Amino acid sequence: MMVDELAGGRSLVRIITQVIGIGIEEAIQRLSKYSSPIKVISIPSSNENNDVEIDKKLLKVVLN
Repeated sequence: MMVDELAGGRSLVRIITQVIGIGIEEAIQRLSKYSSPIKVISIPSSNENNDVEIDKKLLKVVLN
């Protein structure tokens, strides 16, 4: 499974690299500390703005 290939969701790695501005490899390394990359990356979310804000807050918690 490619990092960005998700059914009905966004890739957390893509969000991290675009919003936080780190590279894909670093994003995967950081997420891997908390769970397997596939499990963490494959969390689907809708396209609603609220989900984007929630994702950003969760990513700040995960990456801090």
